[in-house]
Amino acid sequence: MPQLWTEKYRPKKVAEVVGNHDSVKAFLEWMRSWEMGNPTKKAVLLYGPAGVGKTSLVLAYGREYGYDVVEVNASD
Repeated sequence: MPQLWTEKYRPKKVAEVVGNHDSVKAFLEWMRSWEMGNPTKKAVLLYGPAGVGKTSLVLAYGREYGYDVVEVNASD
């Protein structure tokens, strides 16, 4: 089966995520605080309209830093 265009060209690294620089920066700071053992907040909630890069950012970070990503959708 052919691969969907959106999956084929999804960012593979965080540096490839385009736009939303402030949101990406806040997410990266939050993740680094967890990795250093001193989280500023216990959880992060990514929200916004479809197609802005929420899932792409998390998947790219997980792939780049070796995390297993569990994706949960409120409509499931």
